[in-house]
Amino acid sequence: MSTASERRKRRRLSDTAKARAGKGFDAPHKPVLIVVTSHSDLCGTGRKTGWWLEEVAGSCDAFTDAGYGVVVASPQGGATPVDPESLKDIPDGSAMRRFQGDPEAQRIMQSTRRLLTSTPAT
Repeated sequence: MSTASERRKRRRLSDTAKARAGKGFDAPHKPVLIVVTSHSDLCGTGRKTGWWLEEVAGSCDAFTDAGYGVVVASPQGGATPVDPESLKDIPDGSAMRRFQGDPEAQRIMQSTRRLLTSTPAT
């Protein structure tokens, strides 16, 4: 069974999706713009890179808990890579684990806005 906090968070994520689709935004605050990388390789070194799971998950958690919606943008838009190093040793019950298991969060990270076309207020 969901807790009241989890239900509120899902509702805010749903509001975020509405804001991204241009259908309004019902949260009490304007959405927060989070910018992540589009690059998956570290400058020709052969090392994989991307956005850091703990930074994005923790930020999304903090902003949605405070009543803000979240809009995610990247330089190229679309799907964004997560840094594989950030996926190691994820604690159970952490914001990172919840973010990984949240279909809406995963959908947002696979369909980011192109940075040049994004504004924090929708």
